[in-house]
Amino acid sequence: MKKPILLVVPILLATQSFAQNPYSKYFSGDFHRKRSATVNDILKAQLHTAQNKTTAGYQRVAGTSFYVNNSSGTIISDSVVYMYSADRGSMFDYNDMSFYNQNVLSDTMVRRGDNGSSGLQLSATASSIYTTGNLLDVATEYAGTQNNPSQKTIYKRDGSGNITTEYSLNWNSAQKKWDSSSRIVRTFNSSNKVAMMIGYTYNLGTWVQDNKADYTYDGAGNMITVVYYNWSGGSWSPDSRQTNSYTTSNKISTNLSEYYNGSSWEADTRDSFGYTGSADFYTYDESWVWNSDSVRWDKDALETKTLGSNNLPDVVTYYSIDSVTNNWAPDFQNEWHYNTYNNPISADGSIFFMGTPFNITTFNCYYEAYFDLGVKDAQVSNNMVLYPNPASDVVTLSLEKNTGNKFSVVFINAVGQTVIKQDVASGSANIQISQLPQGLYKVMVKNENNSIVGVTSFIKQ
Repeated sequence: MKKPILLVVPILLATQSFAQNPYSKYFSGDFHRKRSATVNDILKAQLHTAQNKTTAGYQRVAGTSFYVNNSSGTIISDSVVYMYSADRGSMFDYNDMSFYNQNVLSDTMVRRGDNGSSGLQLSATASSIYTTGNLLDVATEYAGTQNNPSQKTIYKRDGSGNITTEYSLNWNSAQKKWDSSSRIVRTFNSSNKVAMMIGYTYNLGTWVQDNKADYTYDGAGNMITVVYYNWSGGSWSPDSRQTNSYTTSNKISTNLSEYYNGSSWEADTRDSFGYTGSADFYTYDESWVWNSDSVRWDKDALETKTLGSNNLPDVVTYYSIDSVTNNWAPDFQNEWHYNTYNNPISADGSIFFMGTPFNITTFNCYYEAYFDLGVKDAQVSNNMVLYPNPASDVVTLSLEKNTGNKFSVVFINAVGQTVIKQDVASGSANIQISQLPQGLYKVMVKNENNSIVGVTSFIKQ
């Protein structure tokens, strides 16, 4: 099977990509591993069109945590904290049941993962800069702390806000500078739909065209075909194509992926989507792979969603093929729970053994209300380290820069209330937090002049 070429600058960390976790595919969209990037874009556009607002109830995601049950008990496997400096929000993707970085308009994202030996360790950091209209302008990814930059993406837009050019740069650690790597140039039609994309690589000081995609649409603006080309021998050679069909309500119904064998198009993969009621996210997705040896379509993956009383996914079940019966057999199931604002707060994951589900994971989402902490620059979080995070009893605060001899530490809950205020006379302190309810807290540090010298988020477990 041949995958279509990808005209995509590598994006920053997907917010639910769990290191060394065999269950991550059920929380990151990787379960449908053969689904094309084009289809994922269409599905996300459907949600954005229907939900042109941030996470419900003036709440935005502030952190997530992931727990796994094993023979040693329940252990935390992954933790993510988001920090904001403006009134930007977040949106949950009910197709893949996840938060993606494109849908979380935070200034900083900090990830800690279980490295398999010594518990949670800082694994990655990402930062974003936005335009005055809250559109993403520059996104930077770091390997661990922000002292170790890795990749940067710069976005250029037209007057309608369309991304016309994306520049990808890689950090040159030897020369301490950013080196150009690749870029994507887009042109748009009169309806602000992308008509063509050309990908370039940077080679010895010159931009060299590498691949291209041409798009066609129906009268309703639905993307019908995408044809991908490779630049070869001074001309464009067809590589692969996507063909989509839609329901009467303009939701994607089927996708067919094909590749070009040099003389004709050959089938590769296909997806079929189903919807329940007026839901703008799919509740059924069946994937197939073309078996050229047997000249048939083979089942590959199935996902189903049942809806609760709030018309949001209640139970999400993932299936694979039973090699003996060639029928769908359940592999994994998530039971989702929501708060009073209908924002997802947790998912209890179960694996199936001989048809019976056994709980194995718990995924938690934490939110904060939109309130102003007076923090104009989220980068001040670099001045402080709060660990462990999450924690249940005691946390240690350490300031990495000289901030004076005295400072105060303030914990603020999700509705803006100060729940801890502690004066400390040195550069580090242990803080008792066992009395706090479970949830997400904002932590600020002020010096003796009442200036903010550090800010971060903390999860009480």
